[in-house]
Amino acid sequence: MLGITIGDPGGIGPEITLKALARLKIPARSGVVIFGDKPVLKRTRLPIPKRITVISTGAIKNGSFPKGKPNPVTGGAAYSYLQTAIAFLKRGEIKALVTAPVAKEAINLAGIKFSGHTELLAESFGVQNYGMLFVGGNLRLLLLITHLPLSKVFTKLDKNVIIQKVELAWSFLKDRLAIKKPKLLICGINPHAGEGGYLGKEEETIFQPALKYLERKGINVTGPVAADTAFRIYRQEGFHLLVSPYHDQILPLFKGLYFNQGVNVTIGLPFIRTSPDHGTAFDLAYQNRADSSSMTAAIKMALRLSQPA
Repeated sequence: MLGITIGDPGGIGPEITLKALARLKIPARSGVVIFGDKPVLKRTRLPIPKRITVISTGAIKNGSFPKGKPNPVTGGAAYSYLQTAIAFLKRGEIKALVTAPVAKEAINLAGIKFSGHTELLAESFGVQNYGMLFVGGNLRLLLLITHLPLSKVFTKLDKNVIIQKVELAWSFLKDRLAIKKPKLLICGINPHAGEGGYLGKEEETIFQPALKYLERKGINVTGPVAADTAFRIYRQEGFHLLVSPYHDQILPLFKGLYFNQGVNVTIGLPFIRTSPDHGTAFDLAYQNRADSSSMTAAIKMALRLSQPA
């Protein structure tokens, strides 16, 4: 009941998918299906597990497709795999989805408006409140704003966004990870968390009212704290989740620490969705050099979350 999209055929997605499945030794009749064309998988020169079904879309009909850079051919193919997986999810034929990396540029080059897996999956299932939550080692990281230019972050971040995302993450920690009393730490958006309003007012006008509301609802959330010391506080005081207002605030630290084992989990969807925390790595395509550790962790996480807490 687990589906895996192989991502952009021009990148490392097909390779890490097959490597991860080989490492995990998925048992027979596991219900695992791969969404991706067989000529793509064959080009990796890695064995396709006989126990796993491959659902081809016909987007790539032979092994001569372009690789190594964003292009409309493989971008369109990656999108077709994702759309096929969405159809399977809607019919209940799979219950969880792992997505290998795609290139947003490549899909847009194919004439398809696309800002990311997370946003498309939420839109496809009519979900308004969703979140990107990264898991690596002992660090769990939630983003309040996902794939937006930095110039637009302040226009989208408000009290309601903070409340909705934190409540969603709180429920995930309790219901899916079985953490009885989650402790959350949230970063401010300005340097030094605004320095009492001298470096920005958002901590006082947006964050503090939101956190007071959450505290009244029994959610244990501390902050807003300065982002440059947040990770130290998180580790020393035993928090279960670190909340970051925008994409490139704490996420670079996460990827620096857990690049080969980090997992991206989309919370708020009516199914489990995970992915590795890296991109397509076009420069490594079809050289049998790609590290599949993050993809392996993503599949393991999807299987774990699919079980009752």
